[in-house]
Amino acid sequence: MIYIAHRGLLDGPNEELENVPWAIDTAIIDCGRVEIDLWATADAIYLGHNKPKQKIDWKWLFDRRSNLWIHCKNITALSMLHDYGDM
Repeated sequence: MIYIAHRGLLDGPNEELENVPWAIDTAIIDCGRVEIDLWATADAIYLGHNKPKQKIDWKWLFDRRSNLWIHCKNITALSMLHDYGDM
C-alpha cells in the first residue's frame, strides 16, 4: 500500500498547516510521499489549496521533487512544470 500525505498532513484536515513547507518536510520524513497544491504567477511559485498562500522557490521544489505529487492549481503552474520537464 502507498500512503500519500495530503497537502503535507498526516493527521486529518488542518487549514493552518496544509501546504506549509515545514509540515511538508515533516510528512516526507514520516511518510515519504506528499501531495502539494502548486500555484504560479509570472515571477513566483506558491503553495496553497484555494489560493496562492506560501511563497516557495524552485530550489525548494527541486530538492523534494522525488517525494512530491504536485497538483497544479492554475495553468501557469502546469505550464512552468512542463517547461522545466523532469526538473
